[in-house]
Amino acid sequence: MKQLNYLCLLTAIALSCTFQFTKAQTVMYKRIMTVINGNKQTMNDDAHYITFNNKGCYESDKNGISDNGSSFIKFIKNENSLHCYFGNGFFGNAFYYFSSDYSRLNIKVDDITHVYIAETSLQTTASLRRKQEISPTGNTIIVPMPIIVNESNSSNSYSTPSTKLHRNICNYCKGTRVDPSPTYSPNYTGKTNSEYCDICHTTKDRHYHAKCPSCGGKGYYETRY
Repeated sequence: MKQLNYLCLLTAIALSCTFQFTKAQTVMYKRIMTVINGNKQTMNDDAHYITFNNKGCYESDKNGISDNGSSFIKFIKNENSLHCYFGNGFFGNAFYYFSSDYSRLNIKVDDITHVYIAETSLQTTASLRRKQEISPTGNTIIVPMPIIVNESNSSNSYSTPSTKLHRNICNYCKGTRVDPSPTYSPNYTGKTNSEYCDICHTTKDRHYHAKCPSCGGKGYYETRY
């Protein structure tokens, strides 16, 4: 009997240490890798929350409240043991590929893939997407992630018979990948809902920033010379 109780205890501990996914829940994911043109760079940052429902998911705070306006990431299909989604998130329009148990996530934007894993506890070793600061209105401040360019990486500049391809930071968004101009959601209540925005560096009505229209949300542009 004691041996049976011991085995039950070990089973309970094992289950508590694994990722358990159910719909209509909020999950924290952290980025562990970025792949650009097949070149991998290890990361430990951009920890953020995603909230799921029966139709798809959206980026949110820990309470399931959207932090990207009315943007939504729609469920498309299940294929090759992957759950496939597409929609507008922090990186603009992108494909979201979740593993069968939702413990891993790949966000694919053009030739860049961001690789994430789900955190199994409330704590994370990664830096958060949102600052741990409080704005004058009591709201957290969204911080855009800078793009990562490994200067020693051959994918950033490669030779042709007469020219080289050079990657430069986008002059409009300064590498943040988002439009500096705010986009306002419809205000059906008529009430003032102001908050401090770290991108605008001022207090404005609640809004969000879409992907940069100049670089298409990449944060850079490439020229050959």
